[in-house]
Amino acid sequence: MSDFSNHPCFGSRESAEDDGISRNERHSLKCWPSEFDGVVCRDKRFEYRTDDRGYRVGDELLLNEWEPAVFVDGRAVDGKFTGRHALVRVTWILRGAHGVPADHCVMSIDLVRVWKDKEATR
Repeated sequence: MSDFSNHPCFGSRESAEDDGISRNERHSLKCWPSEFDGVVCRDKRFEYRTDDRGYRVGDELLLNEWEPAVFVDGRAVDGKFTGRHALVRVTWILRGAHGVPADHCVMSIDLVRVWKDKEATR
């Protein structure tokens, strides 16, 4: 029988660096409408991102809904933020395994909060 007492899922939930200082970060990211809706509805519980920010379990992702640029009558119309936001917390990260490229990661996320800017509702 295995002893799981040192496994992170069964052991202490405290940081390995127990000095009382939180080292979690909040990352502000663009999120296209279809993916944003999936997060808000809790159907999409992961983020697949370029691993260029040093993401860690416990970090927060501030997902800002972004309408990408489109072409209208042959002209590019710039993308824009919609004013909708979702705050999620990273609960698990997969890097460099199971087909995930070395420079990308898949993060499991839990939805914390959703809101819309007051200016965007006018």
